[in-house]
Amino acid sequence: MLPVWGKMTMLLHPADTVGGTLTFVPHLWDRWERQYMRRVLKPGSVFVDVGSNIGAYALWAADLVGPNGRVVAIEPDPSTVEVLRRKIHLNRLEPVISVCHAGVSDCDEVLRVSRRCSDMGVTRLVSEGECHGPEIACRTLASVLTWAGVDHVDMLKLDIEGFEPKVLKQYFQETEQQPRLRATHLLVEIDGGPLPQAEKRSLAELIQSNQYELVHTGPNAAFRRK
Repeated sequence: MLPVWGKMTMLLHPADTVGGTLTFVPHLWDRWERQYMRRVLKPGSVFVDVGSNIGAYALWAADLVGPNGRVVAIEPDPSTVEVLRRKIHLNRLEPVISVCHAGVSDCDEVLRVSRRCSDMGVTRLVSEGECHGPEIACRTLASVLTWAGVDHVDMLKLDIEGFEPKVLKQYFQETEQQPRLRATHLLVEIDGGPLPQAEKRSLAELIQSNQYELVHTGPNAAFRRK
């Protein structure tokens, strides 16, 4: 257990992609993204963390939205979910952070969780037969939000290892009929993700074609709804 950012207690494994950075140089971890969240999220805001991993974004957001806000952390890996829940308990944030143990896709389907070695920082969903990881039920993002009782989203963060295009395309289609679930701000891993370059460009174009303007580009891109 280590203190991070002066106020959060986290269970960290220094060999993990995320855990190593938070162990040794926490002030450098996704610095711009955290500053952007600080500008956008206010007490009472709703933050949705898709691909929450070990919960760094979720815990940071919980501090910003305060006791009257809400954070929904969506994570498919059962081992990672266990660590995430322990962190939430350590910081007494159960009233603020809700954990959804689920996968997101563009339809209802069952996929498997695949992790690179033992690194919790690199987890992805694959089809049946591609790996021997645990099965996870997947639903569309809009249906997961509805199931979690979310009625609006101030900021939505996605880091789902290449699933972003299919998930967002379906999300935009479904939220045409549920406009309050259409996030005001998006934070999406694009340049830093595993997609080929052409698909990264297509993902940015998909977001912008759904009435979002680009605010910042980098490993994670930020968009604001027009």
